[in-house]
Amino acid sequence: MRSIMVVTRRGLGTLRVIGLAIVATAAQSPGDAWAALITLQSGVSPSIAYQTQDAHVRNDNLAQTDNNTRIVFGSLAGASAGKSLRGLYSYPLTDIPAGATIDSVTFTVVQVDADSPASTGGDVTVELRSVSQGFSQGTGTGGTGGANWNNTFGAAMTLSAAPLSVATMNPNPLVVPAQATPSTWITTTFPSTPDFVAAVQSQLDANLPFNFSLLLPPTASGEGSGVRRVFRTPSNSEVGTGAGNRPILTINYTVPEPTAIICILMGAGLMAACWRRPSAV
Repeated sequence: MRSIMVVTRRGLGTLRVIGLAIVATAAQSPGDAWAALITLQSGVSPSIAYQTQDAHVRNDNLAQTDNNTRIVFGSLAGASAGKSLRGLYSYPLTDIPAGATIDSVTFTVVQVDADSPASTGGDVTVELRSVSQGFSQGTGTGGTGGANWNNTFGAAMTLSAAPLSVATMNPNPLVVPAQATPSTWITTTFPSTPDFVAAVQSQLDANLPFNFSLLLPPTASGEGSGVRRVFRTPSNSEVGTGAGNRPILTINYTVPEPTAIICILMGAGLMAACWRRPSAV
C-alpha cells in the first residue's frame, strides 16, 4: 500500500507539471486565436441575405425625400444654408462570433455621380461619427415615412462627441463621377482608428448593430459654411451601378481557438486534482 501511495503522489506531481504545461502552452501559443476578415455589404456579403439600413436626413429635422438610390450628405447654401444633410448607416454584426476581438475596421463608399456643377469643388473633410440610436429607413420624408434625425424609435438621436474616422472627399472633382462611366467613379475609405475599433467592439459586445453617420464637421466652417458641398454615394439598394458599389464595412477580428479553450479547461482540472489532498489509504 505504501508503494502505491508513493506512486500516486509521484503521478499527481507529474499531472501537476502536465497541467501547468498545458495552461502555459494554451496561454502563450500563437495558435490560441485565429484571425478572420469579414466584409459587410447589403445583399452581397457575407451572403445575399445580409441587409443593412441607410438613409439621409436634414439636421434641422425638416422633411427630406429619401430617393432610396443615393445617400446624400454635405452642406447646403442659400435659403437652406446651415441646414445640412447627413447620411445614416446601420450594420448588423451578428455574423461576427460572440466574444471576438475587433482588430481593425474601415468603411468604404463610392461616388458614382456628383452634385455638379452645383457644388463647390475642392477637398473637404468628411467625418464618420457613431449615432446613439437605430433608425427606421423608410422611403418617404424625414417627418413621416423616413428616418428622422431628432426623433427615432421614441428617443433622441445624437452624434458621438468626436469623429471615429475622417477622410478627404471632393464633391465636384476635376474628373466628375458619371454613372455611365466607371473609370470616373471615386472610392473613399475611412481608415481604422482606436476609437472606430472601440465603437464597433462595444456594439458587438452588446449584441447590437453598429449605427453611424457621414457628415461634414458640425462647425461654422463645415456644415454651417453656407457653401454647397453635397456628396452622392450609392445606398444599400443600389442597382443602377451594380450591387458591388454599395457601401462596405470591413472588419478584421480574432476569436479564441476552441482547442486552446479545451486545453485551458483540461489544465485547470488537472491542477485542481493535483492540489486536492489525497485520501489516506
